[in-house]
Amino acid sequence: MTRGIIIAGAAALVAAAIGAVALPGLMQGRALEALKTRTLAELVFVQGGDFQNGTYSVTWQKPDGRRIDLPVRDASQSQTSTDVTLPSYYLQAHEADNADFDMFLAATGRPEQYKSPQTSRGTAGVAAEMTWSEARDFCDWLGDVAGLNMRLPTENEWEFAARARGGTPPYATDNGQFLEGKNTHDTVIGNNPATRGVFGPSPMGFYNMADGLYEWVGDMGRVRIAKGGSNVSSAAYETIPSRAVIEGFAKTADTVTLSDNAARYGAIKTDTLYLFNATARCVADVTQAPAQSGFGTAPDLDAIGFPTIYVWPF
Repeated sequence: MTRGIIIAGAAALVAAAIGAVALPGLMQGRALEALKTRTLAELVFVQGGDFQNGTYSVTWQKPDGRRIDLPVRDASQSQTSTDVTLPSYYLQAHEADNADFDMFLAATGRPEQYKSPQTSRGTAGVAAEMTWSEARDFCDWLGDVAGLNMRLPTENEWEFAARARGGTPPYATDNGQFLEGKNTHDTVIGNNPATRGVFGPSPMGFYNMADGLYEWVGDMGRVRIAKGGSNVSSAAYETIPSRAVIEGFAKTADTVTLSDNAARYGAIKTDTLYLFNATARCVADVTQAPAQSGFGTAPDLDAIGFPTIYVWPF
Protein backbone atom coordinates (compact mmCIF):
# COMPACT_ATOMS: atom_id res chain seq x y z
CA MET A 1 0.00 0.00 0.00
CA THR A 2 2.80 2.37 0.89
CA ARG A 3 4.59 1.61 -2.35
CA GLY A 4 1.41 2.31 -4.31
CA ILE A 5 1.00 5.62 -2.57
CA ILE A 6 4.61 6.57 -3.40
CA ILE A 7 4.14 5.62 -7.06
CA ALA A 8 0.87 7.53 -7.22
CA GLY A 9 2.53 10.53 -5.60
CA ALA A 10 5.44 10.41 -8.05
CA ALA A 11 3.03 10.24 -10.99
CA ALA A 12 1.22 13.29 -9.65
CA LEU A 13 4.50 15.18 -9.38
CA VAL A 14 5.43 14.26 -12.97
CA ALA A 15 1.99 15.32 -14.21
CA ALA A 16 2.29 18.61 -12.32
CA ALA A 17 5.73 19.22 -13.82
CA ILE A 18 4.44 18.53 -17.33
CA GLY A 19 1.52 20.85 -16.66
CA ALA A 20 3.86 23.57 -15.45
CA VAL A 21 5.78 23.34 -18.72
CA ALA A 22 2.69 23.10 -20.93
CA LEU A 23 0.77 25.97 -19.34
CA PRO A 24 3.00 28.83 -20.63
CA GLY A 25 2.92 27.30 -24.11
CA LEU A 26 -0.85 27.01 -23.95
CA MET A 27 -1.18 30.59 -22.77
CA GLN A 28 1.14 31.80 -25.53
CA GLY A 29 -0.88 29.89 -28.10
CA ARG A 30 -4.08 31.51 -26.89
CA ALA A 31 -2.46 34.96 -26.96
CA LEU A 32 -1.30 34.45 -30.54
CA GLU A 33 -4.72 33.19 -31.60
CA ALA A 34 -6.32 36.24 -29.99
CA LEU A 35 -3.81 38.46 -31.82
CA LYS A 36 -4.67 36.77 -35.12
CA THR A 37 -8.40 37.30 -34.57
CA ARG A 38 -7.92 40.95 -33.62
CA THR A 39 -5.54 41.62 -36.50
CA LEU A 40 -7.95 40.25 -39.08
CA ALA A 41 -10.87 42.17 -37.55
CA GLU A 42 -8.98 45.50 -37.49
CA LEU A 43 -7.71 45.49 -41.06
CA VAL A 44 -9.32 48.20 -43.18
CA PHE A 45 -9.89 47.58 -46.89
CA VAL A 46 -8.47 50.30 -49.13
CA GLN A 47 -9.95 50.01 -52.60
CA GLY A 48 -7.27 50.74 -55.17
CA GLY A 49 -7.33 53.65 -57.58
CA ASP A 50 -5.49 56.61 -59.07
CA PHE A 51 -4.16 59.69 -57.30
CA GLN A 52 -1.37 62.25 -57.45
CA ASN A 53 1.03 61.87 -54.55
CA GLY A 54 3.08 64.60 -52.90
CA THR A 55 1.79 67.98 -51.76
CA TYR A 56 -1.39 69.79 -52.85
CA SER A 57 -3.13 73.09 -52.12
CA VAL A 58 -6.22 73.81 -50.03
CA THR A 59 -8.09 76.94 -48.92
CA TRP A 60 -7.22 77.99 -45.37
CA GLN A 61 -9.17 80.45 -43.25
CA LYS A 62 -7.12 82.54 -40.84
CA PRO A 63 -8.40 83.81 -37.45
CA ASP A 64 -9.11 87.25 -38.94
CA GLY A 65 -11.38 85.67 -41.56
CA ARG A 66 -8.98 86.01 -44.50
CA ARG A 67 -8.80 83.02 -46.84
CA ILE A 68 -5.66 81.94 -48.60
CA ASP A 69 -4.79 79.10 -50.98
CA LEU A 70 -1.55 77.43 -49.99
CA PRO A 71 0.08 73.99 -50.31
CA VAL A 72 -0.29 71.82 -47.23
CA ARG A 73 3.44 71.09 -47.38
CA ASP A 74 6.47 72.63 -49.02
CA ALA A 75 7.32 70.57 -52.10
CA SER A 76 10.86 69.97 -50.82
CA GLN A 77 9.42 68.23 -47.75
CA SER A 78 7.18 65.78 -49.60
CA GLN A 79 7.35 63.31 -52.42
CA THR A 80 7.79 64.66 -55.93
CA SER A 81 4.23 64.76 -57.26
CA THR A 82 3.50 62.00 -59.74
CA ASP A 83 0.42 60.15 -60.96
CA VAL A 84 0.10 56.83 -59.15
CA THR A 85 -2.15 53.80 -59.65
CA LEU A 86 -2.49 51.40 -56.71
CA PRO A 87 -4.16 47.98 -56.45
CA SER A 88 -6.44 47.32 -53.48
CA TYR A 89 -4.90 46.39 -50.12
CA TYR A 90 -5.65 46.27 -46.40
CA LEU A 91 -4.05 48.54 -43.78
CA GLN A 92 -4.22 48.21 -40.00
CA ALA A 93 -6.67 50.58 -38.32
CA HIS A 94 -4.22 51.09 -35.43
CA GLU A 95 -0.52 51.51 -34.91
CA ALA A 96 1.20 48.54 -33.30
CA ASP A 97 0.92 48.54 -29.52
CA ASN A 98 3.36 47.49 -26.82
CA ALA A 99 1.58 44.24 -25.91
CA ASP A 100 1.84 42.98 -29.49
CA PHE A 101 5.42 44.20 -29.75
CA ASP A 102 6.34 42.34 -26.55
CA MET A 103 4.98 39.11 -28.06
CA PHE A 104 7.04 39.74 -31.19
CA LEU A 105 10.23 40.36 -29.21
CA ALA A 106 9.72 37.20 -27.14
CA ALA A 107 8.81 35.05 -30.15
CA THR A 108 11.89 36.16 -32.09
CA GLY A 109 14.28 35.87 -29.14
CA ARG A 110 15.03 39.59 -28.85
CA PRO A 111 15.73 41.54 -25.66
CA GLU A 112 12.76 43.14 -23.92
CA GLN A 113 11.95 46.77 -24.58
CA TYR A 114 12.70 49.49 -22.09
CA LYS A 115 9.69 50.34 -19.93
CA SER A 116 9.03 53.55 -18.04
CA PRO A 117 5.65 54.11 -16.34
CA GLN A 118 6.65 57.74 -15.76
CA THR A 119 6.74 58.46 -19.50
CA SER A 120 4.34 55.66 -20.58
CA ARG A 121 7.10 54.11 -22.69
CA GLY A 122 6.67 50.36 -23.00
CA THR A 123 3.42 50.31 -21.03
CA ALA A 124 0.11 48.71 -22.00
CA GLY A 125 -2.16 50.51 -24.42
CA VAL A 126 0.64 52.70 -25.78
CA ALA A 127 2.02 52.53 -29.30
CA ALA A 128 5.31 50.64 -29.58
CA GLU A 129 8.55 52.42 -30.49
CA MET A 130 10.52 50.57 -33.18
CA THR A 131 13.55 51.02 -35.36
CA TRP A 132 12.92 50.65 -39.10
CA SER A 133 14.23 47.08 -39.16
CA GLU A 134 12.11 46.11 -36.16
CA ALA A 135 9.02 47.57 -37.87
CA ARG A 136 9.79 45.62 -41.05
CA ASP A 137 10.33 42.38 -39.12
CA PHE A 138 7.28 42.97 -36.92
CA CYS A 139 5.00 43.18 -39.97
CA ASP A 140 6.55 39.99 -41.42
CA TRP A 141 5.97 38.20 -38.10
CA LEU A 142 2.42 39.54 -37.73
CA GLY A 143 1.66 38.21 -41.19
CA ASP A 144 2.85 34.76 -40.12
CA VAL A 145 0.54 34.97 -37.08
CA ALA A 146 -2.44 36.13 -39.16
CA GLY A 147 -1.79 33.81 -42.10
CA LEU A 148 -1.36 36.70 -44.54
CA ASN A 149 1.44 38.34 -46.46
CA MET A 150 2.00 41.49 -44.37
CA ARG A 151 4.62 44.21 -44.65
CA LEU A 152 5.22 47.91 -44.11
CA PRO A 153 3.17 50.10 -46.47
CA THR A 154 4.84 52.05 -49.22
CA GLU A 155 4.74 55.83 -48.87
CA ASN A 156 2.15 55.95 -51.66
CA GLU A 157 -0.05 53.38 -49.90
CA TRP A 158 0.20 55.32 -46.64
CA GLU A 159 -0.72 58.64 -48.29
CA PHE A 160 -3.55 57.12 -50.34
CA ALA A 161 -5.14 55.67 -47.19
CA ALA A 162 -4.56 58.84 -45.13
CA ARG A 163 -6.17 60.93 -47.87
CA ALA A 164 -9.22 58.61 -48.07
CA ARG A 165 -8.25 57.35 -51.51
CA GLY A 166 -6.73 60.50 -52.90
CA GLY A 167 -8.78 63.29 -51.37
CA THR A 168 -7.07 66.48 -50.27
CA PRO A 169 -7.51 66.80 -46.49
CA PRO A 170 -4.43 68.32 -44.83
CA TYR A 171 -4.61 65.89 -41.90
CA ALA A 172 -5.76 62.27 -41.48
CA THR A 173 -8.18 63.20 -38.68
CA ASP A 174 -11.93 62.59 -38.49
CA ASN A 175 -12.68 65.64 -40.64
CA GLY A 176 -9.35 66.56 -42.23
CA GLN A 177 -8.89 69.50 -39.84
CA PHE A 178 -6.32 69.98 -37.08
CA LEU A 179 -8.41 70.90 -34.03
CA GLU A 180 -6.20 70.83 -30.97
CA GLY A 181 -7.66 68.81 -28.11
CA LYS A 182 -10.70 67.78 -30.19
CA ASN A 183 -9.26 65.44 -32.79
CA THR A 184 -5.53 65.69 -32.09
CA HIS A 185 -3.37 66.11 -29.01
CA ASP A 186 -2.22 69.50 -27.81
CA THR A 187 0.85 71.02 -29.37
CA VAL A 188 3.04 71.13 -26.26
CA ILE A 189 5.95 69.01 -27.41
CA GLY A 190 6.49 65.90 -25.31
CA ASN A 191 3.38 66.50 -23.22
CA ASN A 192 1.38 63.52 -24.48
CA PRO A 193 1.75 59.74 -24.07
CA ALA A 194 1.48 57.91 -27.38
CA THR A 195 -1.87 56.35 -26.55
CA ARG A 196 -3.90 54.54 -29.21
CA GLY A 197 -7.37 55.52 -30.34
CA VAL A 198 -7.96 58.45 -27.98
CA PHE A 199 -9.50 60.51 -30.77
CA GLY A 200 -11.93 59.32 -33.43
CA PRO A 201 -10.72 57.67 -36.63
CA SER A 202 -10.31 59.18 -40.08
CA PRO A 203 -13.27 58.71 -42.45
CA MET A 204 -11.56 55.55 -43.74
CA GLY A 205 -11.30 54.15 -40.21
CA PHE A 206 -7.66 54.82 -39.31
CA TYR A 207 -6.55 56.00 -35.86
CA ASN A 208 -3.54 58.13 -34.90
CA MET A 209 -2.32 58.93 -38.39
CA ALA A 210 -2.08 62.60 -37.38
CA ASP A 211 -0.61 62.08 -33.90
CA GLY A 212 0.40 58.94 -31.97
CA LEU A 213 3.85 58.01 -33.26
CA TYR A 214 5.61 58.50 -36.56
CA GLU A 215 5.04 55.53 -38.87
CA TRP A 216 7.74 53.83 -40.90
CA VAL A 217 7.06 53.06 -44.56
CA GLY A 218 8.79 50.30 -46.47
CA ASP A 219 10.29 52.15 -49.44
CA MET A 220 13.90 51.09 -49.81
CA GLY A 221 16.86 53.24 -50.77
CA ARG A 222 19.63 55.24 -49.17
CA VAL A 223 17.19 56.72 -46.65
CA ARG A 224 14.18 55.54 -44.65
CA ILE A 225 10.91 57.49 -44.52
CA ALA A 226 8.47 58.00 -41.64
CA LYS A 227 5.01 59.53 -42.01
CA GLY A 228 2.33 61.12 -39.84
CA GLY A 229 2.51 63.18 -36.66
CA SER A 230 3.96 62.34 -33.27
CA ASN A 231 3.13 62.93 -29.64
CA VAL A 232 6.57 64.54 -29.20
CA SER A 233 6.17 67.10 -31.96
CA SER A 234 4.03 70.01 -33.02
CA ALA A 235 1.85 67.87 -35.26
CA ALA A 236 0.18 70.89 -36.87
CA TYR A 237 3.25 71.11 -39.12
CA GLU A 238 3.06 67.43 -40.07
CA THR A 239 0.41 67.23 -42.74
CA ILE A 240 -0.23 64.08 -44.76
CA PRO A 241 2.45 64.75 -47.42
CA SER A 242 5.09 65.54 -44.77
CA ARG A 243 7.90 63.05 -44.42
CA ALA A 244 10.70 62.47 -41.95
CA VAL A 245 13.80 61.48 -43.93
CA ILE A 246 16.23 59.39 -41.93
CA GLU A 247 19.72 59.07 -43.36
CA GLY A 248 21.51 55.77 -42.98
CA PHE A 249 24.53 55.72 -40.70
CA ALA A 250 26.86 53.19 -39.18
CA LYS A 251 25.78 51.99 -35.77
CA THR A 252 28.41 52.93 -33.21
CA ALA A 253 28.87 52.05 -29.57
CA ASP A 254 27.76 55.53 -28.58
CA THR A 255 24.46 55.41 -30.47
CA VAL A 256 23.61 52.14 -28.75
CA THR A 257 24.83 52.68 -25.20
CA LEU A 258 23.25 56.12 -24.89
CA SER A 259 19.81 54.70 -25.62
CA ASP A 260 17.34 53.47 -23.01
CA ASN A 261 16.85 50.47 -25.30
CA ALA A 262 20.59 49.74 -25.50
CA ALA A 263 20.23 45.97 -25.10
CA ARG A 264 17.57 45.68 -27.78
CA TYR A 265 19.28 47.98 -30.26
CA GLY A 266 22.60 46.25 -29.62
CA ALA A 267 21.05 42.96 -30.70
CA ILE A 268 20.06 44.38 -34.09
CA LYS A 269 22.88 43.65 -36.50
CA THR A 270 21.75 45.35 -39.72
CA ASP A 271 19.35 47.98 -41.03
CA THR A 272 19.27 49.81 -37.72
CA LEU A 273 17.87 53.27 -38.36
CA TYR A 274 16.67 55.31 -35.45
CA LEU A 275 13.90 57.86 -35.14
CA PHE A 276 12.63 58.75 -31.71
CA ASN A 277 8.98 57.64 -31.46
CA ALA A 278 8.36 55.70 -34.67
CA THR A 279 6.30 52.55 -35.08
CA ALA A 280 4.62 50.19 -37.55
CA ARG A 281 1.20 50.09 -39.21
CA CYS A 282 1.16 47.05 -41.47
CA VAL A 283 -0.32 46.29 -44.89
CA ALA A 284 -1.87 42.98 -45.93
CA ASP A 285 -1.40 42.12 -49.60
CA VAL A 286 -4.98 41.05 -50.34
CA THR A 287 -6.98 42.68 -53.11
CA GLN A 288 -10.38 41.12 -52.34
CA ALA A 289 -12.94 43.16 -50.38
CA PRO A 290 -14.13 41.87 -46.98
CA ALA A 291 -17.22 40.24 -48.52
CA GLN A 292 -14.87 37.96 -50.45
CA SER A 293 -11.86 37.74 -48.09
CA GLY A 294 -13.92 37.04 -44.97
CA PHE A 295 -12.04 39.51 -42.76
CA GLY A 296 -11.57 43.21 -42.16
CA THR A 297 -13.92 46.13 -42.71
CA ALA A 298 -14.69 48.30 -45.71
CA PRO A 299 -15.53 52.01 -45.27
CA ASP A 300 -18.57 53.55 -46.89
CA LEU A 301 -16.82 55.52 -49.61
CA ASP A 302 -19.98 57.41 -50.56
CA ALA A 303 -20.15 58.88 -47.05
CA ILE A 304 -16.65 60.33 -47.12
CA GLY A 305 -16.42 64.07 -47.65
CA PHE A 306 -14.15 66.91 -46.59
CA PRO A 307 -14.59 70.67 -46.04
CA THR A 308 -13.82 73.10 -48.83
CA ILE A 309 -12.21 75.50 -46.32
CA TYR A 310 -9.83 74.47 -43.53
CA VAL A 311 -9.07 76.22 -40.24
CA TRP A 312 -5.57 77.71 -40.21
CA PRO A 313 -3.90 75.73 -37.38
CA PHE A 314 -0.97 78.02 -36.58
